[in-house]
Amino acid sequence: MQLAVAKKAEDGQGLIVRLVETKSGKGKTQAEVELFQPITKAVKTNLLEEHEADVSTQNGKMSVPVDPSGIETFRVVF
Repeated sequence: MQLAVAKKAEDGQGLIVRLVETKSGKGKTQAEVELFQPITKAVKTNLLEEHEADVSTQNGKMSVPVDPSGIETFRVVF
């Protein structure tokens, strides 16, 4: 799993992070993301940074499944 992108959101609301799963094969990888500040809100987005689904956060982290060879984009708010 690699963090491919970390940038300010185009609308200025939060940080956009893009995760890339470099392993192929079967089964999803559960990515636990902890950043430089506790995450208070996370949202799965599409490549245009449009809301797709809320993501739960716990203890300042988000935990999300990523498909093999998958790319996922999230908006996080601190």
